[in-house]
Amino acid sequence: MKPTLFCFGILLFICYAPSLIAQTASIKENPKWNLASDWTLGVPLNGGKTTQNVDIKHNSAINFDLEIKNTVTISASHTFSSSREIKIGKGGKLIVYGKLIMNNEDMEMKDGGMLIVKDGGEVEGCAKCEIKAFDDGLAIESGGEMLWKGEMVLEDQNSTYTIDGKLSINEFKNKAVVTGNGTVEVVEKWTTVGSYSIAIAKNVANNTHACSRV
Repeated sequence: MKPTLFCFGILLFICYAPSLIAQTASIKENPKWNLASDWTLGVPLNGGKTTQNVDIKHNSAINFDLEIKNTVTISASHTFSSSREIKIGKGGKLIVYGKLIMNNEDMEMKDGGMLIVKDGGEVEGCAKCEIKAFDDGLAIESGGEMLWKGEMVLEDQNSTYTIDGKLSINEFKNKAVVTGNGTVEVVEKWTTVGSYSIAIAKNVANNTHACSRV
């Protein structure tokens, strides 16, 4: 009987393992996030929260608050824009190979949630938009760019944020450790109680002065 039980266990694993790594992908331009036929594995949301990994393979725009609790990937050459708040919570990742645009509302990474900007990826935020990160929740890889016209707050002195690409922000409040081989440009206002080992240029638009500390 043991071989039978062993084979039955393997069969159960084969049947159920795919659900552990379920990923739905968009199958049309500007997919409706509440319409199953616009996705390969059905609707990726429940109550505005992701329920499975999502691959955005088409241009997409949303007008609802989104909480990311899985991995959402914006594929290269595609744009994902939001006019409402995005929160990336526990277990959540937003990985940008294409372009993310925050048109009107804030963005927050907390409880281990991460925004990762890959090589070739771009993130833009509006002038009134705030982006706030906790728990190492932001990484800009080499070749990635973020242009945030509003305020950025990096929280938690026990956190480390790695910038290997380019970050340009209007107002920067740094309470953590910022490191990497990239560049940070602050246009208007910069305050820090944390540390940084990366060159930070302040008031770049007016070319007034540059600051850096190791």
